[in-house]
Amino acid sequence: MRHAFLAKGLWVGFGLFLLLIIAAYQLIPRTITITQIPYQIKRPGNYKLAQDFFTRAGCAIEIKANNVSLDLDGHALVGEGSWQDIQSGICAQDVRHIKIHNGHLSGFTYGILINDSTRSGMPQKSQEIEIRDLLLTNNTFRGIKIAGTRARIQNNVIRRTGGFRKFQNGFSFGIETYGERFEVLNNEIEDTFPVSTGEGVAICLADHCNHCRINGNRLRNSELPVFGRTFAIWVGGNTNHTEIKNNVFTNFTHGFNGHFDNIHDLIKSGDVWTGNVFEDISCLPDEKEHYPARITVKELIRDNIFKGQKRACADTEKYYLSRFSQDLPEVQYRLGQIHMNNWAKATFWFKKAADQGHFEARRVLEILEKNPY
Repeated sequence: MRHAFLAKGLWVGFGLFLLLIIAAYQLIPRTITITQIPYQIKRPGNYKLAQDFFTRAGCAIEIKANNVSLDLDGHALVGEGSWQDIQSGICAQDVRHIKIHNGHLSGFTYGILINDSTRSGMPQKSQEIEIRDLLLTNNTFRGIKIAGTRARIQNNVIRRTGGFRKFQNGFSFGIETYGERFEVLNNEIEDTFPVSTGEGVAICLADHCNHCRINGNRLRNSELPVFGRTFAIWVGGNTNHTEIKNNVFTNFTHGFNGHFDNIHDLIKSGDVWTGNVFEDISCLPDEKEHYPARITVKELIRDNIFKGQKRACADTEKYYLSRFSQDLPEVQYRLGQIHMNNWAKATFWFKKAADQGHFEARRVLEILEKNPY
């Protein structure tokens, strides 16, 4: 009887041991392999791409759950490269704790697009996003665009962004952020070009980039655009306590655009610009009349290095009229942009361009007529 009791106890103990093993196994995160595109991620977990994919879908991989790690596993997602139709490589909205890494995205309107549906003020619904170790090439509008808070974009290579023609004067961005506490670290961004008279911006801090860190990035273009203009970095409004440090900016029309009217605004913002290297910048920021920032910005850039080729600023009336006919609507539009600090001159040129059917000139002219300054 005693032996039977012991044997029964052993079996019960062994059964409990098996249950513990099964429970522990269930707690181990499993990796789900993505074997077809398009694909929707609807549950938390680890996901891995099985192979390279070409797709015509509007979004190749859509993330609809929180707590997702997506490993492209060295593979590529390739879109159609359309200059008219909107297509995303990886997309999401209002998600938290997302990691995307280790692969190649090419030929999309947006390589990565993460949106936030917050209707006004600081975007808060997308949080804790990490994008790292990706190669993004030949995307036509944005390499990476994220709206939200607490995101890190690190160690990515973004090349040849631009060409989207759904808008007459497409603005092309390598990285665009909208929200606070972003870290943009050690990325390499090459050849971000606009369409026609648009603008190409390697890193655009569109709005609310409070307490952001933009450090150690290498941004360069191989040439200047014909009609448009390029910026290494654009700092939008409502941005405070942002650190822009130890970056290298090479061969842009402008090294940066700030949102400061005077030195007091700069001091109040708490922004820090230091240790950056500006190489072969066409329009230097100590030339107030040539620069979009509305102060001379010597105070802003005194702890940075400017070097390389000295050339005529490719963003002046003299530059455009010496190279092109003033009868071209593209030139007229650019002259309107150049004279934005002079309402009469700006509206004169925008009206000439609008009369020739330049859509963006017509739009800007309507704004100026409603809100003269």
